[in-house]
Amino acid sequence: MLGDITSKVMKKKSVEFILLSNGQSTSGWSFLAKLLTALLGVVGLVLAFMFSVVLLAVVGVAVLVLFIYFWWKTRHLRQQIKDFQENQEQEFQHGNDRVYEGESRREDERI
Repeated sequence: MLGDITSKVMKKKSVEFILLSNGQSTSGWSFLAKLLTALLGVVGLVLAFMFSVVLLAVVGVAVLVLFIYFWWKTRHLRQQIKDFQENQEQEFQHGNDRVYEGESRREDERI
């Protein structure tokens, strides 16, 4: 069967696309069938593109909602960090007399 198809292709100098398992090619289809197949292919591509855009929008909104939720839940922590930094800056500017240097040893009691 493959030899028959190869000889047909070589004689016609054109390539036939085999769509069916029984060896029928698209050359026997009517113009309307070919047009309908092309239109269905284009509609399928457009629907796939629309689905991907909608999916991308849904994922984008979900990421944005999660970011806003995280930002809202950590506002107290951010305020505490800001207050701590301001407190440290004030202590540094007013000249704190504390000295934080020295040595430390840890001696474990061994039995």
